[in-house]
Amino acid sequence: MEHLQTVFKDSNVAVAYIYCNYKEADDHKTLISSLLKQMFQDRGAAFTVIYSLYAHHHPKGTHPNLDDIVKTLKKAIKTYFKTFIIVDGLDECRQPRTLLNALLSLRDDDGSPMVNLLVTSRDLLYIAQDLEGVERLDIRARDEDLKRYIECRIDDLDTPPHLKDLKKTIVERLVEKTDEM
Repeated sequence: MEHLQTVFKDSNVAVAYIYCNYKEADDHKTLISSLLKQMFQDRGAAFTVIYSLYAHHHPKGTHPNLDDIVKTLKKAIKTYFKTFIIVDGLDECRQPRTLLNALLSLRDDDGSPMVNLLVTSRDLLYIAQDLEGVERLDIRARDEDLKRYIECRIDDLDTPPHLKDLKKTIVERLVEKTDEM
């Protein structure tokens, strides 16, 4: 994400992102609204498109529904030369399918995708099925890297000397458990 923001800093390219977190109560509507907010803050041509949605609902004290938000997002995207959307941790979202369907619906009138979409997720069957036919890259942490990271974190702790002997066992068990993720 930072790379894209740096490369396209002074161009008419939007870079927006969502971090899904199972601990937070964000739903698909809130997450997609976050994309609109990021484009709104960019103060480009998308500002006017997004502001019109606000101006329509605010005086009435109403809130836009998901369809209104997605339609406005499509209009905002059209104001950019290119748009990148990054979704981190789709599997941690409360309603991943609804979010993913909304993002995959961002298509032009001819059916071509309007955005460059990058989604990260654990390898879950229902997400893989929804993304069938989409280019996929499997990434896995190497056990050596995990061990090194965990050992450094343990070394940073003020661990009593009698517990330091458990370091090897702790590292091995944590690395084992990451295989299940």
